[in-house]
Amino acid sequence: MAELGLKVRAAMTTSVYRKTVAVARSSLTKFTTGEVINFMSVDTDRIVNFCPSLHAAWSLPFQFAITLVLLYQQVGLAFLTGLVFTILVIPVNKCIANKIGSLSKKMMSSKDKRVNTMSELLAGIRVIKYFNWQQFFCDRVEDVRKEELKQLAGRK
Repeated sequence: MAELGLKVRAAMTTSVYRKTVAVARSSLTKFTTGEVINFMSVDTDRIVNFCPSLHAAWSLPFQFAITLVLLYQQVGLAFLTGLVFTILVIPVNKCIANKIGSLSKKMMSSKDKRVNTMSELLAGIRVIKYFNWQQFFCDRVEDVRKEELKQLAGRK
């Protein structure tokens, strides 16, 4: 799985990079530099993490059934208490997952802003140094990073 993940990550990153280089400049105006970089890193990670999830999709029901049978053999009908509790907790898990999802979207937006700001800063570093604007840009990056960390803290 690890080897397959590495191959998929390399293929996806290469594909996004090739598309970015080959696409017309006017088409790229829809995306900031931060978004393109996130496509190459975060979205690639999501696709790579899909591989183990796909494997779990078929094996988890099988594992769950075996676990229930083994529990029944060990504790008898008392295993139904745990099963009922697990079923009752599903809506709570759904609510928590929805909240994490919304915070993740906000965090990715903040991350896009930070990466875009850093890209601008690095592209114009000579001008920034020449006019002694380091503190202004440091403060700007720090503000964007604080916003991203705020979203990350809420997600965690």
